[in-house]
Amino acid sequence: MSVFQRLAWLAAHRRRRGSWLAIAVAVVASLVVSRAALAHEIDLSRGDYRPSDQGAEAWIEMSRGDLVRLLPNLDADGDGALSDSEITPSDATSKRLLGLVTATRGDVPCAGSVIQVAPSDAKGGLFGIRFGPCEGESPSIRIAVGSLFTATSFTHRQTGFVHVPGEEKPRDMILHGQDASVEVPVGGAAAPPPPPARGAWDVAKECFTLGVEHIWFGIDHVVFLVGLVLLGGRLRDLAATITAFTVSHSITLAATVLGIVAPSPSLIEPLIALSVAYVGVENFIVKDIAKRWRIAGIFGFIHGFGFAGAVGDKLPTERLPVALATFNLGVEAGQLVLLFAIVPVLTLLRKRDWFERRGVQVLSGAVVVAGLFWFIERVFVA
Repeated sequence: MSVFQRLAWLAAHRRRRGSWLAIAVAVVASLVVSRAALAHEIDLSRGDYRPSDQGAEAWIEMSRGDLVRLLPNLDADGDGALSDSEITPSDATSKRLLGLVTATRGDVPCAGSVIQVAPSDAKGGLFGIRFGPCEGESPSIRIAVGSLFTATSFTHRQTGFVHVPGEEKPRDMILHGQDASVEVPVGGAAAPPPPPARGAWDVAKECFTLGVEHIWFGIDHVVFLVGLVLLGGRLRDLAATITAFTVSHSITLAATVLGIVAPSPSLIEPLIALSVAYVGVENFIVKDIAKRWRIAGIFGFIHGFGFAGAVGDKLPTERLPVALATFNLGVEAGQLVLLFAIVPVLTLLRKRDWFERRGVQVLSGAVVVAGLFWFIERVFVA
């Protein structure tokens, strides 16, 4: 019997305990998670700041999910996603961006103009702002981006790169919060002193937090984990399943961030969606969950590419091994917190006959619907 046949059977027997409630939970959960994960994204952008003739330029690349929250006027068809043709400049877009990204030289505001709004790749959008010429006596221009961050989400962070004349490599930093800003030297002026070098501990804290936020807000990964543990089973079997998933996604995350492999997001994102749907379907037919660690390991490789694709090249480069390791640890910590919250609840629910008979099937059906919805969006809509 298919998932949809099972849901129809439940509807036909609506007088039985919990049927209508279970169907409602399945439908609502599917709709909620479907819209929440149009693509696998993280609230992390990339900023490139450089001097120009008596002024400065800011180039910022963001995920399309962040961009549509920031500039809803771009979404011409109102579908909650941005196509390449929708990421174009307009007066409304320029006004919005210049209200969120501002610059001053000393205490004197700098006039700005938006010089580009365009798609950057399959998952991102790029905009550039030129400030100047700026009056004032300060040798540097302060570009404030905090309002831009808080307009997207309270967790937004940016890996910023500041180009300084005479220095071979740009200075990099992680920016976040309402007061985030960067100092850019003006023209041939002497460069401001570099900020204090961040120690390994500072980088570790930032990237660990990014990892935790990534798994908590990566709803497709959360639904995949729920699907894996819905059937319950012995603790050692659950541990083997989660361990296999963890080891495999750690391998592909590291390989991608280090530049060893570079799979296309247009391939990986639909495969992640299919992995979610597959786990939901398997919950209807699997007999021996002791062997489920095998499929969890295989799908873990795919999800690892998804983790890396969301981060891209935005991890700080000055301590990349530390950044990569602690980002991955953050992902694992966030995953464990979710499991410690989910598994006890499912264990209690399984003690009730109605949940064993119908609840698991309905929730598994919701997992299938969500996975298929994401697959269709990522292949035919995004």
